[in-house]
Amino acid sequence: MKKNRISPSFPFVVAAALCLPLLPSPALAQKGVGDEVGIVRQGLRPALVKLSAEITSVEIHPCEKTTGPSPQGAHLLAKSADGLEYNLHLGPADVLTRLTKHCRPGMQIEVLAFRTPKLNDNHYIVASIRLKENGVVFRLRDSNLRPQWSRRSRLEAADHQQQPRQRGARRGR
Repeated sequence: MKKNRISPSFPFVVAAALCLPLLPSPALAQKGVGDEVGIVRQGLRPALVKLSAEITSVEIHPCEKTTGPSPQGAHLLAKSADGLEYNLHLGPADVLTRLTKHCRPGMQIEVLAFRTPKLNDNHYIVASIRLKENGVVFRLRDSNLRPQWSRRSRLEAADHQQQPRQRGARRGR
């Protein structure tokens, strides 16, 4: 009579099957505006522009304009003194709560931001933002425009987004 034996690889197959649901879902991945990868990986260096505006709304919702895996994006809708309305994309909402909790309608801000050719008019991606009422600056992207929350950027530089600095604050003391 032949004994039924469990294959030595059976526990690994079961473990893999149980871990599969824990992997990030492709359904949560966000496609860019027709791009498979972000601007850093494309080697693009869009020009930074300085914008001053008043926040009209803070919005957290699925963002179709990103290439990252975050299910929710953080945006500021803002209006300049000359009446231009901006949609300012900050980044993934789950890593920017420290910033978004400080932002509210009516607050004056100054941003360094950039555009890509596929963005809608008056839509910008924010590299840094300064809250005018207290001078706090949040740096969302490094000098190569790589997001501060990206793995590579965290390895290359200090996490400026988590440590906002008062404008004019002394360093090293």
